[in-house]
Formats: sequence, structure tokens, C-alpha cells
Amino acid sequence: MNRKLFIFFTFIALIFISFNSSAQIEQDVCRIENGKLIFELKTNYSQTELKQLRDLFGIDSVLYHTALNAKTTFTYKGEIWFTKKRKDKRVVLWKEIDNKGITLNLNIPFLSSFYSQPNPPQISHINWGYNKLKNEKAVTITSDSSTFQLLGFRNANQVVLSGSFNNWNTQQLRMHKNALGWFISLPLKPGYYEYKYIIDGEWRIDESNQLTTDDLQGGENSVLFIPNHQFELRSEKDFHKVYLAGSFNNWNPSDVKLLKKGDLWYLPVWLNDGTHSYKFIADNVWMSDPKNPNRVPDGHNDFNSVIAIGDSVQFQLDGYLQAKNVILSGSFNNWNTSEIKMVKNGNSWVCDYVLGSGNHEYKFIVDGEWIIDPKNPMTRTSNGITNSLLILHPNYTFNLNRYKLAKKVIVTGTFNNWEQESFEMLKKGDRWTISLYLPKGKVLYKFIVDGEWILDPDNKDWEENAEGTGNSILWIPN
Repeated sequence: MNRKLFIFFTFIALIFISFNSSAQIEQDVCRIENGKLIFELKTNYSQTELKQLRDLFGIDSVLYHTALNAKTTFTYKGEIWFTKKRKDKRVVLWKEIDNKGITLNLNIPFLSSFYSQPNPPQISHINWGYNKLKNEKAVTITSDSSTFQLLGFRNANQVVLSGSFNNWNTQQLRMHKNALGWFISLPLKPGYYEYKYIIDGEWRIDESNQLTTDDLQGGENSVLFIPNHQFELRSEKDFHKVYLAGSFNNWNPSDVKLLKKGDLWYLPVWLNDGTHSYKFIADNVWMSDPKNPNRVPDGHNDFNSVIAIGDSVQFQLDGYLQAKNVILSGSFNNWNTSEIKMVKNGNSWVCDYVLGSGNHEYKFIVDGEWIIDPKNPMTRTSNGITNSLLILHPNYTFNLNRYKLAKKVIVTGTFNNWEQESFEMLKKGDRWTISLYLPKGKVLYKFIVDGEWILDPDNKDWEENAEGTGNSILWIPN
């Protein structure tokens, strides 16, 4: 038996000895055999046992229920799992591991400090960002690839790059040694990514990268943006400082400073899909982008420049043919009352606007009067105000059965700060339903049926809360 296997079984024995007094999970649920990590699982665990299964072995409810329903094999978080049902109402779940012993991608929490980092929660919603590298050689981004360069550590035996771009796989992206340290190139689409280096088994952030975020496990992850746009201002004037402000950073005038090269001020950024308004602030003077013809009124007798990324949505208001001015206003433009002017087309007022995925609220302003969209049955009420609701590219559908006599059903959770007025579900036959765009990762939720808060009766996955009433859980993948 090699040293890693000896340490693994020693840890297993110590954990079971200390856990035995309160455990309900069987002690032989996990073993290593012939290069496989094997779990023998019951099909009728209680909620307490499921929590212990998660805490002790990292088998979360999604993996567990997938194993129960899968036929022979499936992929979960980038790893291939095999499953087999037995006649004694048990399911055997296993995956291949390195025949030299324990590999770095074991997802067992009590071994995390020795072997691996459990997969961190996914990113909820990031609208934009730009990189802040201490050394520009740390990450080199071109049109077809991104090269990560870990400076130093030339005495290391092995360095692996792991991040949200490969589901935190700990063996896939082994780096190569060069004169500067270690490097690897891979194609990455524009977007937001988190990553770390694994240096001889030790997880390390990128010290050459100033951007980090909480990994929700007591540490940090490095953050990288792959740009899809570059802001540029070329001027013969000798500006001392040029800043960028827009809808993406709440119009902060001193937060984002542009870089300078010759007479060009520039900044590569990543912007989420949607319509973004912006201006430059050059030596305290606000100005629109002189090279961008796309502009909208800023409400102060001037204009904001506009960038649109993504799909265009057409808004339409029928009638009101005698109106002089119709404006579209919503959560997507911070409820600006003059920016998006609709135009008359036949018997309707229309406008096209580019939006990203999300739950968007909006209203029409007809000659100063705010109205909801009469053709859209979807609404959202918050703080007593009701707006029309547009769900663009929904990624989850809530369904509630067995409450056909209810008059009003709300779904609420971490995705809307537990508001009690929204989102109102629609009744279809004997069930209540609504499709929403939810943030990635773990989502807690409940239904409110005619004022009564309930767990999802069709979801066995839940966790306790401070009130002792529990919350239902679901996981939204990338």
C-alpha cells in the first residue's frame, strides 16, 4: 500500500471513530478498490442522513438523486460517474481514480486541505469587469487563446491550473515549465472566470493578479475577465486623467481609470449581454464617445454613448395613437424616463432594445402616465408597485402541484431577497408554474400559498433555517 492510500484509510478510520457516536450513515458506505472510489448508498435516506452524506463525503443531493435515476453512467461537474442498482434497494456509485493512489479531484471535504479544494459555489451574476494584473505577463489574452503564466516556482514538481472554466478539475490542465516558471494556453470565451494554481498539491491564488474574490471556504480565488470590448478615446489634447463611467458601474466618476498609450486612452473590458450607456470623464469634463454614433438622451440636455451586446427584443404598445410621447422605462436602464423613445408604427408604438438574460421589469410612459404592458400577463409587485415582467432566457421552471384551490401563489427565495410579493405564479390546469432566470449555483426558495409559507412538496432537498422552518434547495448549473 502506498503512502497516499495509507493516509487516506487512516483519515477514514479517524473520521468514523469520531463520527460514530452521532452518525446514522453506515460506516462502510465508502471504500477504495481496484482503482475506484466506491459508494454504496441506500435509496431511502432521511434528511438528516442526506446532510451527513453531504458533509462527510461531499455527495450532495443533486449527485445523489442523479445516481438514483441514472441508468449506467453520467457526467457531474466534469467527472464521469458510474451507477448500478442492486436488489437490496441500494445503489452503487463509483468513479475511476489514479492507480497510483488518491488523485487531486477527490471530492471529500475532510480531505480537502490535503488533496483538493471542493468545488466552490458558482457565480451568481457579474455584469462587467476588467483585469488588474501586477505583471502583464501573468495572463496574455489573444483572439484565440489565453496563456496563464505562473512566475517562479521552478523547483516545483507539478503545477496544475484549475478554475471555473473546467469545473475545478484538478488534473486536466497540467502546466509546462519555461524560463519564467510555468505556463499553459487554452481557449476561453469572453466572460468572467475564477481560478487557482495547484503547486505540488497546494492551492495558491495568482499573486500577480490583483483581482480576487471570496471562495466562501475561508480563502480566495483569483479573478480573470476575458474582454469582448475595448473603450477608446483618442485625443490631441494632453489630458492628465481619463475615467470611464456608465450604467455598468453606477456612473461612478472616479472608479475606472483608462490606460494610456501615446495619444490613445483605452481599457479592454468584458460586458455582459445587454445595452450599456457610458461617458468619458477627461480632466473632470464629462463627454460622450466622439467615435460612437449610437447615443441616447442623458436627461440633462446632452447624450450618453451606447453599446449593445446580445439579442434585440421588440417592445410594442398597441393603441394610444393620440399620444405625443411614449417612453419605455425599466430595470434594465435604471428606470430612465427619457432615454428609450418609442416610435409610432401603424396602430402601435414600438422600439427594439438589446437585453441580456434575466428577469426584467418595465413600464410604458404615455405622455407622463406610467402604465403596465396590457398584452403581458406577467407582472412583479414589490413595495406595493406593480411592473410588467419579461423573463428572457429562463433557466428554471418552478411548479407547484396539489394546490388547485389556492387563490394566489408566490415563489420567493435568495434570488429576490425573499420578497413576499413576487414572483406571482400562473395557474395552468391543476398546477401553479413560473419560469425564471436564476443565478448560478445554490438557490434557496419557498412557496407562499395564500399567505402560508411552505417547502416545495416535490423537492426532497432542503436545509434548516434560522426560523426552524427549513428552505428548499436547488442547484443551477453553468
